[in-house]
Amino acid sequence: MKKLIQSASLIGTTEIALVFVSIIRNKYLAVRIGPEGFGLYGVLNSFFIFASVFTASWLANATIKYIAEYQGNKESLQKLYNYTLSIASVSSIFLTLMFFVFQSIIKKYFLSSDVIFLYFALFNATFVFKSVNIVFANVLQGLKLIKKIVRIRIINSAIEFISIIIFVYFFDLTGFFISIVFSTIFSTIVYWSEIRKVFTTKIVIPQFGNRILKKLLVFGGAAFILNLLSMLSNYILRVVVLRETDLATTGLLQVSLVLMGMLGVVNRGSHFYFFPNVSRKMHIKERNSETNEYLRFTLLTSSFISVIAILFVPTLILILYSSKFLSLSTVFYWFVIAGFLANLANAFHTNMMGLGFVKSFTGIGIFGWAILVLTPIIAVGKYGISSVAMGYILSYLATIPVLYWYLYKIALLRIHIKVITCFLISIIMIGGAIYFMSSTLLLKLVWCLTSLGLASVMIKKDEYQRLYDMFRKA
Repeated sequence: MKKLIQSASLIGTTEIALVFVSIIRNKYLAVRIGPEGFGLYGVLNSFFIFASVFTASWLANATIKYIAEYQGNKESLQKLYNYTLSIASVSSIFLTLMFFVFQSIIKKYFLSSDVIFLYFALFNATFVFKSVNIVFANVLQGLKLIKKIVRIRIINSAIEFISIIIFVYFFDLTGFFISIVFSTIFSTIVYWSEIRKVFTTKIVIPQFGNRILKKLLVFGGAAFILNLLSMLSNYILRVVVLRETDLATTGLLQVSLVLMGMLGVVNRGSHFYFFPNVSRKMHIKERNSETNEYLRFTLLTSSFISVIAILFVPTLILILYSSKFLSLSTVFYWFVIAGFLANLANAFHTNMMGLGFVKSFTGIGIFGWAILVLTPIIAVGKYGISSVAMGYILSYLATIPVLYWYLYKIALLRIHIKVITCFLISIIMIGGAIYFMSSTLLLKLVWCLTSLGLASVMIKKDEYQRLYDMFRKA
């Protein structure tokens, strides 16, 4: 658990620091561009994230897995890097040109009449750089160069923040999209300055008979299907909400999903270590130990963060955005529950990918995707944006048992009784937070302290000092 906590503390601390930067940034943007501006950004961002499935996103997990697996084999690592970068670069350049040629059709059928050509063009101009950045980030994660990743993220966040303040001040909403172009290109330069110390960057023609490329394409092909469905679902969800409500409500959905992502700050830090680690060959006993420690750590951190988010969401919204977004406070607990389950499901998803169970993982993923999409399509008229969170919740509740059953049968994965106890305690903590979310400040504080006491039960007695030492040294 030592390396897990060290990675989680380093990445998590960085994430928390960056959250404070984003608080100021989002507050500034909320005042200057409002829900409508966030809605435009959400529609464009969803489309281009969806487009990235065809360039770099589908190679992400495969790159991390095989970079970790071939650790120490310099020649294989260089080939893997060359293939990944070449595929992402060429495909993103091609799509960028196609988007410019067919922008009117894309706007009519995939975006919104509110999206003007200038905003589309500025977003499209960043597409190649964003695709390359995905490759660079995945390579560094596969190599477990955590400190370099932290340094890059801090630099990029600072530049993004400064560019937003300057460009939005002078050009309002247009300035926001200009700042995206500037910060994305700068981010590529920063990533490349680190990558060039490890690899020689060049575009190559893929040799389809190469063993490494075959592995990359097989694993990436399965990931492509799941990423395609994931991004397609994000796009469909926003379109469904936009057509059933309005642009401002779509902006609220965008903010809800961003906040839900913020709740996974510590989990993302631990995942930086966990995925490359379970991608290597290991004994059943070691895999069980790693997975159970990861689950216990995830439950410990996610449950308490969820309690804070549910109890103090109005304050959180006012700090991060503005009073225009306060309508979220009555429904946001659904997104908190979805985020908690996402963190829990990640342990099983990651094991399936690390073990290379491509076909099974793909089938289960399609099953979950169907639930995720159908739920809001059916319920958005009655429940609004809450139906999106409900879709996530039902999807995770349906797929987590299936994933565990498969790992139980095939990989002999066993969940320890301590993890089950931690899960039950987490349910009590989150359930209590939902019950007290409309109560007085005093009762909320009392439940926070109670939850803190319950969370402490999840930590072994001999781990308190070890945790303190590891966080201090990380």
